[in-house]
Amino acid sequence: MQNWHLLYNSTTGESVSIGTVIADPLPAGITALPLTDEQGEGLQNGSLIWDAATRTLIPTPPPALGALDYLASVGLGGDRQPTLLYLRLNLQAAGKTCAELDQLEAYLSGILATFAADPSPRSDWPQPPVSFETAVQSAMSVLSVPSV
Repeated sequence: MQNWHLLYNSTTGESVSIGTVIADPLPAGITALPLTDEQGEGLQNGSLIWDAATRTLIPTPPPALGALDYLASVGLGGDRQPTLLYLRLNLQAAGKTCAELDQLEAYLSGILATFAADPSPRSDWPQPPVSFETAVQSAMSVLSVPSV
């Protein structure tokens, strides 16, 4: 067990240092906040950050990504779009539908509409309703059932 401390400027709240050894006495204007091992390790590994305004530790926010980078990060990159189109065309030709593919296509349309309106990177993109794999498996299952 380590004795972690976060040192911060008592006036501004800005972090000065983190560590297991601190000066005694502390310099004027510096406050030491004792941390748990989990908090100290979280600051070290980047899963937590110090919020000077609230003087609390908060989870590190996700990075801001553009729409295409975000879609790639959740397994829906451009190389997978032709597969979805292929499945859609086959379903239409067979006169069938697939709820999971419909959900994923609606999600993708929403992401791209948001991107078209404002191409700025964001960190609050919504999660897909179903995975690419689930949509493909469901569509293939629908296609494999003979029409009545």
